[in-house]
Amino acid sequence: AQEAGKPFSGTIKFTLSYEGVEAAQLAQMPTSQTLYISGNKQKTVLDLGQYAMFTITDGDAESFLFFVDAMGQKFAYRMDKAAIAKEKANDKSAKPVITLSDETKEIAGVKCKKATVVSKDEETGDESSATIWYTSELGSNDKLNFMGENEGINGIVLGSEVKVKNIVRKSYATEVKKGKVKDLEFLIPEEAKEMTKEEFMKMFGGGGEEE
Repeated sequence: AQEAGKPFSGTIKFTLSYEGVEAAQLAQMPTSQTLYISGNKQKTVLDLGQYAMFTITDGDAESFLFFVDAMGQKFAYRMDKAAIAKEKANDKSAKPVITLSDETKEIAGVKCKKATVVSKDEETGDESSATIWYTSELGSNDKLNFMGENEGINGIVLGSEVKVKNIVRKSYATEVKKGKVKDLEFLIPEEAKEMTKEEFMKMFGGGGEEE
């Protein structure tokens, strides 16, 4: 175990799998994900072949950044603390209900605790339930999950199973590597065209699933 109070810095690799998804759709779904963490900053990278995307959250500044490389065309938008607070205030959905458990599981050699999260999408009425496996053994990254699907979980998430209707998405860490992550990882690439979230959503079909 790491010294108490010292934040984790390093790279975590995940394998993604799905249940209840048709074969044609399955071929287009990501099967791996990489997470870079430095203190309360985290960068989640998904490679979808023709598309590559990443999100960056900064728990200290409470900011969010989304980047996509669509067949060589690079776009990004960012949200500061005020924009995120406004979006949260406008979100009429009930807050997810988080139940913590004493149950433990070892993932990628790290002991994790279990949490169950139940949330409901106000627009569609769909209820989703998630089993989250998180750890504080790697370090105290207390503001890491200030937003997103792991909001309210105090620790680094190394495993999750999210069920919406008949579809289950599983994500489990396969490798945890400690080490310094360069500041450069948390910046938008220079060649990216920056736009507002509204412009971005319009360009990519309005909906857009936020991680």
